[in-house]
Amino acid sequence: MVGGDGTIRAVSEALCATDIPMAVIPTGTFNFFARNLGIPTAFEPALRLALEGEPRRVDLGRVNDRLFNNNASFGLYSRMIRAREQHARRFGRHRVVAILSTIVTLMRRYRSLDLTLSTGDLTRELRSPMVFVGINSLQMRGVDLEIGPSIDTLNLGVVVMKPVSHWAMLRLSLRGLMRRLRDEACLEYFCAEQLEINTNRKRLNVVLDGERVRIKTPLRFSIESGALWVVAPPEGQG
Repeated sequence: MVGGDGTIRAVSEALCATDIPMAVIPTGTFNFFARNLGIPTAFEPALRLALEGEPRRVDLGRVNDRLFNNNASFGLYSRMIRAREQHARRFGRHRVVAILSTIVTLMRRYRSLDLTLSTGDLTRELRSPMVFVGINSLQMRGVDLEIGPSIDTLNLGVVVMKPVSHWAMLRLSLRGLMRRLRDEACLEYFCAEQLEINTNRKRLNVVLDGERVRIKTPLRFSIESGALWVVAPPEGQG
């Protein structure tokens, strides 16, 4: 299939738990799914892999009855995605437009959410403007966050942002773009096999691989191990 992360997620949801392999030719803005699997982002190499490559099983994330390939987030990130969609319709789908849209959005007023987080053996209450959940804790190493206890352990990577000022938010976004988020005091990160998040809102706008979806609370996150066949280079290659 040809498309970006949002289109790939929709196809993945349809093919999950089937024996039908998915071949990807990435044409989106960031192409996180392809990059994580080592799938070429250039058209001709991706097409060659799609035609000649071998499928392998990959893991998917789940939040309630919806699946995601890379990450899920809510709060301020949902607002950022909505603004990015508006700016993309006006100025085109370019990476620079997406980055500038993010910076402009972060400088505007925002609200934190009252949340209850439960990992099964631990429950806590906190306030946060944004929560980010990655399909695998190892993905966080791409932005310099070391949160996995072991490279052999399959865990969700969870990042919780603490309430901060607008200028601190801008600095955080710039460091995120440079993939240098380690030691940021406003970020709390951990890994978990499963996660439940509750709030006083009946539904939340959750961003799944860049696409906004309205989901009923509580949000229950887990990993679907080996749920999808994807034509991709063998692990460790690409």
